Amino acid sequence: MIGRMHGLQIITASPLSRIENWLEDHCRGTYQLRLQGVSRDTGRKQVAVYFESDGDRMRFKAACQSGMLNGGPGRFPPERAVAG
Repeated sequence: MIGRMHGLQIITASPLSRIENWLEDHCRGTYQLRLQGVSRDTGRKQVAVYFESDGDRMRFKAACQSGMLNGGPGRFPPERAVAG
């Protein structure tokens, strides 16, 4: 069992496999990926990711914001930020 988790939510069109691959390659601690929903109209996914390490969370957020995961900047709905 892991301790306190640091989480965030993103909305992305990126395939989950691309996100999973990034997490496997870049996270030093434990993480959990949860699909929260999919828009039928756009195919965009709402994904929650929980990290054991806040450093991993910050690296993931920076990768999303820079567009490294989906060919364009990810959106972070502030009202939907996830607390672990």
